[in-house]
Amino acid sequence: KSEPMTKKDLFDSWIRFNAQLQHCPIVSPVLNKYYNPGSHSPAPIGVPATTMKEMSKCARLLGEVLPKMVNDFFLGDDIIQRTLIPNNDKTRQILHLLTTKPFSVGSYRPDILVYENNGSTAFQICEINARFALNGYLYSHYLYKAHSSTIDGKHLELAPIRNLIPSLFREFDLSKPLGYLKKREIGYDAHIFASFMQQYHPHSFRFVNPDSLTVSPTGELTDEVGPISQFIVELHQDEILQLPDLVLNALLTRCKLVNDLRTILLLHDKRLLSLLCDSTILTNYVSTEDAKFLAQCFIPTWVLGLHSEKKHHAIENPGNYIVKPNLLGKGEGSLIGADIDPDTWRNYLQDPTHQHYVIQEFVPSQVLAHDTSTRFTETVVGKDEEITTQKQNIVGMLLLYNNESYGLGFFRVSPEKICALSRGGNSFSAAIHSSETLVVPREWEYDLPYRLHNASWSRCDISSLDDYHVPWDIEEHKLHQRKLAQHLKRNNVLTEDDVILNLFEQGKVCSASRNISELAELCRATVLPIGPAATNESISSLHARFSANVLCAPVEVLLRIDVIPVRTIIVGFNALSRECLSALRAKWKSCEIISFLGNSFFGIWAFQTNLHHDSQTYCCFSDMITIHGTTNLCCNKTSLVVSMPRKQFPIDHCAIQTIEVQHQVEQKEVAEGIQEYNFHLV
Repeated sequence: KSEPMTKKDLFDSWIRFNAQLQHCPIVSPVLNKYYNPGSHSPAPIGVPATTMKEMSKCARLLGEVLPKMVNDFFLGDDIIQRTLIPNNDKTRQILHLLTTKPFSVGSYRPDILVYENNGSTAFQICEINARFALNGYLYSHYLYKAHSSTIDGKHLELAPIRNLIPSLFREFDLSKPLGYLKKREIGYDAHIFASFMQQYHPHSFRFVNPDSLTVSPTGELTDEVGPISQFIVELHQDEILQLPDLVLNALLTRCKLVNDLRTILLLHDKRLLSLLCDSTILTNYVSTEDAKFLAQCFIPTWVLGLHSEKKHHAIENPGNYIVKPNLLGKGEGSLIGADIDPDTWRNYLQDPTHQHYVIQEFVPSQVLAHDTSTRFTETVVGKDEEITTQKQNIVGMLLLYNNESYGLGFFRVSPEKICALSRGGNSFSAAIHSSETLVVPREWEYDLPYRLHNASWSRCDISSLDDYHVPWDIEEHKLHQRKLAQHLKRNNVLTEDDVILNLFEQGKVCSASRNISELAELCRATVLPIGPAATNESISSLHARFSANVLCAPVEVLLRIDVIPVRTIIVGFNALSRECLSALRAKWKSCEIISFLGNSFFGIWAFQTNLHHDSQTYCCFSDMITIHGTTNLCCNKTSLVVSMPRKQFPIDHCAIQTIEVQHQVEQKEVAEGIQEYNFHLV
């Protein structure tokens, strides 16, 4: 702790963390396009366990209260109707059409300010975001997975994030088209979800522009592709109101929507916060004790048009308040009284078109002193200057769906008082810490071992199939991979001291790159997944920085890139021809060359080393090989059947692969459970 952290140290942490994100087949296709490169911090923020428990209690109570409040709105509760009264006829029309339709909240995301209060960490909810159903959920889920692969848990335990996708899929029939209704919003998690669907359900999913919707003669809602009756909605409120009446009526009466428009129009409305911070109102829904607790979880909020006394006090004391439009988000239209001149503040609050806006007490958030303003790019490699810190404000989020909590999502951190990724903020995952106060990364970076040879570093959790899609025979597959890893370790082919530069293609669910990562994990080696498009400069830079001694790549990449000093070359997943082997040996003269046999979907089932290349001898799993005695008389060949235990949902592949080999097959046992077979692949 006596030595200051340098930019080089920070970059080393970031590159390992970011490699996990880039290696994820779901996130990598959209990460750099829709999220700021380098905005993902390699260090999570530690939240006290007691605070986490309070957040969980708050989430549980919200799950009880919100559906009842919406129900009371339609039953004519005077206070709720007066507070949430729609300010236009179209909204009234929509809510009227939904009066008798069963209601479920769907997804909603309270934003929380975390601050220090009498030596401990406190939190309060400043907004409830319910407009865009998925924002924050999937990104938090995959950030959590990336962190789980780089942290050993000695000092921090990551705050668990549940995957929303299984719950979401229960809402829909995936045998029918699922539309993602969006137009103006660029979208964040929408594109992660689209990437997921393209991997697993490509024929069920499509983005739908609301302008393309029409109503068929039978009353069905259709776009240019065909009928569609279920949607995830990512529309601004004005876009909903602009829908033609026929389309809107079909959407409300004949379609399954997430979120329900009552959630978007009522629960996203910031005027609701003025009800949730009032314990007297909350006693209609929960016990007096719970009502008091829940009210304290919200920053005091008032509606400008309903609380004239508070409006006058805010005009006279601008430094204590913030004003927000009731239906917008991401800080749009919000003004902080302390940051503008008194006349502008007064005019904004007295504007007759702003009477639906809300005022809140301004609560300064916890400040993080950390260099998150400097983007983590390769320009800092090799530079040892100290990190310069900057004060950053922190805002977190709770991820809720119906009456379930999915955990504490990522924190947004920004030098601006209004924190949002869309405004250039940074993202930090949440971790559970034993202290009583929020622990920001600066305080424990040196203790947290982002060690290059951390055994958990190359864990492949993030690159494997998502939680919803469990391989049927994965345990059998892992057994075979463990056998192979034991043999490789026993013969010092791969060890825990090895650092592997992986140049196989990233971003595919069933990839050679993932098989390499799985094998490296079992051998306790470290993998840097950098992809086949890496330049000679970047390969050389990473090789020097991490002392890489193993290079994994397709043959064509190995023949293209410059030679770097490594011990071993790994090629997969086909047998090397003599011409190919000669070309590799001529270029990589001093390296041991290993080729794996199998394919990227089923995994590795045999391998070949320098010792075996000339003899066409392959090491295989004895319990994966069956020699069939029938001979094809025309070409004098025998079938070698390789059992393939890896079956992965949703593709139902045949469980065996048949390979034609020469009639004479020699075999001998070279290690327990491993046979050498002398054959020639045709």
